[in-house]
Amino acid sequence: PQPEPEPTPITLISAIQGAGAATGMTGPKRVQAIVTAWLPGLSGFYLQEEPADSDGNDATSEGIFVYYGGTNPGVDANSVGQVVDLLGTVSEYRSQTQLTYQSGFAVQNGGARVALPPAVQLTLPISDMALWERYEGMRVEVASATAGGKLVVTDNYVLGRYGTATLAPDQRLLQYTETQTPSKTGNDAWLANLQKFQILLDDGISSQNPATVLGRNGAPLSASNTLRAGDATDKVEGILDQFVAGGEAAHEVTYRIQPTATPSFTGAARPTAGDLASAVGAAAVFVPFPHAVDDHQTTNAQYLVKVGGGWLVQQADLTAHGLAEMLQNMKRQDLRAKAQKARTMRKINATRDIVAACERLAR
Repeated sequence: PQPEPEPTPITLISAIQGAGAATGMTGPKRVQAIVTAWLPGLSGFYLQEEPADSDGNDATSEGIFVYYGGTNPGVDANSVGQVVDLLGTVSEYRSQTQLTYQSGFAVQNGGARVALPPAVQLTLPISDMALWERYEGMRVEVASATAGGKLVVTDNYVLGRYGTATLAPDQRLLQYTETQTPSKTGNDAWLANLQKFQILLDDGISSQNPATVLGRNGAPLSASNTLRAGDATDKVEGILDQFVAGGEAAHEVTYRIQPTATPSFTGAARPTAGDLASAVGAAAVFVPFPHAVDDHQTTNAQYLVKVGGGWLVQQADLTAHGLAEMLQNMKRQDLRAKAQKARTMRKINATRDIVAACERLAR
């Protein structure tokens, strides 16, 4: 009889990941590790080595994503915590090291579950962007570095389309010129540094326009339960991965958290029409956008400026020094007087009156 072929040796995930930004391996590799998360929306699952199989090198990740495409080898939510053995092809996809499943999927230990590896504790701002790569594919917990701080939604622009929000420590991120005088060199450095202050919170789904999107309090997004910029949570827990879409802005990060626990965001109540009406009356410095259609912003500003309810400065005349000098010279009594003037111009029922006027014109 022919001798049995030698089994394919097991390769540690840390060896596949390596210490660099990309793997140095190619071709099929056999791995045996714990299933830490199953994400059917990404057609795959995550593996992480048992603590006893760690290589002890902080520069190499112990976790990896396994992509199975349209043929699931037998993974489901009950697989989390099980040790599995499989053969997969090593590759880089969108700058993430991963395995594409080939064959040999086998659950070990009779299906018994083991304790998941402890999550790596990370804080924002991250001290070094290279730290993210060290933990690619691993279980992590991300929080603010500030004692008692929060992770704050700083960007929700693509939340509805991709189910993704950007989080920052303690407050929404600022534009460079909100705190500094304009400078291209300074702005470039500012944008590069901003990467250390953010992480993407993903939804574990690769398709666009997901049916369910995260809102506040761990509940789905709805008209009455939005997720607003400034909303905050204590921490996010999940798997760290990377996705370089291409065309990222200078300040944007490509590392993201695929949550394994639903974060609960809270925030201030959304302002109502009544809140807006009561807020009208604050003195203001108006800087109209010079390219607005028909220069309507100047016209709107003059409506209040003419009655003494504010100041008007054209953008071409605006300088940081000039604005600072203007603010320093403002007296409390002048601000109060202008606020009172502005308040007299409010029109609480303006929306209702405009709708009524439009309806009359339409008849």
